[in-house]
Amino acid sequence: KVKLKSPPIRDKANKELVELIAKEFGVKRSSVEIASGRASKNKLIKIKTYMSTTQRLKAGS
Repeated sequence: KVKLKSPPIRDKANKELVELIAKEFGVKRSSVEIASGRASKNKLIKIKTYMSTTQRLKAGS
């Protein structure tokens, strides 16, 4: 779960979420996409990267 400070008005919370995910995974904001659930609390996030998520998680440990 992720708790955001921005309100869900005019896509502010979604933008904050994208920034948070990008920072956490060390990728550009343009590499993070909300694949589904833009208007929902439950979202599917897509991260475009040349390194697999598993490799990235192991590298961060």
